[in-house]
Amino acid sequence: MLLFLRVNVGILAAPMPTPLPGYELNELISDEFNSDSGLNLTKWGPSPHWRGRQPGLFDPSNVVVGGGYLQLWARAAKRNNSWPAGYDNYTTAAIHSFATQQQGFFEIRWRSGSSGISSSWWFHDNNGSSWTEIDVFETTGQTNPEKYGANASTLPSHVHVFELPGTSVAGLPQKCDCKLSPGGTTPCSKPASFSLPNGATFAQRFHVAQLNWTEAGVAIYLDGNLVNTITSPCLLQPLGMDFDRETMPGWMMLPSPESLPDNPFLVDYVRSWKKVSGK
Repeated sequence: MLLFLRVNVGILAAPMPTPLPGYELNELISDEFNSDSGLNLTKWGPSPHWRGRQPGLFDPSNVVVGGGYLQLWARAAKRNNSWPAGYDNYTTAAIHSFATQQQGFFEIRWRSGSSGISSSWWFHDNNGSSWTEIDVFETTGQTNPEKYGANASTLPSHVHVFELPGTSVAGLPQKCDCKLSPGGTTPCSKPASFSLPNGATFAQRFHVAQLNWTEAGVAIYLDGNLVNTITSPCLLQPLGMDFDRETMPGWMMLPSPESLPDNPFLVDYVRSWKKVSGK
């Protein structure tokens, strides 16, 4: 199996910062991905509660830890009788943390995959009564030229609210400062977006992304600069962390299966901090 090795790409790995006084590292959702024995299955599950966005089926074999990176691959594969209806031509990859956290400071160093299949860092949980989500970014390696298509230079972020106890769907926009999907359906969402200058893309080199999640909402930093801010009063539950690749037809450009595998979504490290109790 092809492994990517850590090399000098012109950016040094960021030193571990001290984000705020009164915070401590949360080892349960931190990983340097330096193991020689694969994904740490005490921290991460390689299948996050669903089968993937059609037509791309999540395949745990596309999740590789080697060469100092988490590697999330996308590959061509014809469906077989074990595949659910609607999935064909593509296998993709995902991991989800077993531990959850409400608010905190988080940092990764990453390079996005090179095709139109997404490379995303996000948080979510659906416990049956509350269902909220933070998309730090959902990037693509190829610009989709169609109207409203995703751009490979863009870092799009979202907060999504699907369900809150005691709140009707119609009541979510006023309570959560968000906008319902067309037809008045969930999720109720609030976006922010940043684009790299001069046509640079997130598949070309490594970047450092940071999330500062507070009572006010989320602030997202890229290479030390604040780029996206989303206020939200409804991020009230602990969320698990996700890294994944998905086919997103209609927004991101589907690559021809013959062009796969592409360069994988590489994550150098993830570091998570939480407030010390009582501080």
